Amino acid sequence: MTKGPDDHFTCAAMIGALDQLVASGEVPQDAVPANTRLTAGMTHLNAWAIPNNLQEKEAFEKVKEERSRLIATLTPAEITARAKACVDGV
Repeated sequence: MTKGPDDHFTCAAMIGALDQLVASGEVPQDAVPANTRLTAGMTHLNAWAIPNNLQEKEAFEKVKEERSRLIATLTPAEITARAKACVDGV
C-alpha cells in the first residue's frame, strides 16, 4: 500500500536528502532535475516554516537535521520515490 506525499516539513527534508544523494553519486543526476528539486524543496520549506513563524536559519537547521536522519535510515530508492512524490505534489 502506497501513501500520498509526506507533509511539507518531511518533503523539504526528503528533497534535500535526494539532493545529497545526487551530489554523492548514489542517485543519478536525472532522477529529478536540479531546478525542479530546488523549486519544490523551497516551496515545501516555506509552506511549513511560514505558518510556524520560523526564521530562515532555524527552518533550514531543522530540515537539515531531518535530512541527515532520512539518509541514515532510508534507502536511496525510498528517498528518491518519496522525493518524487513530494515534487509531484507541488
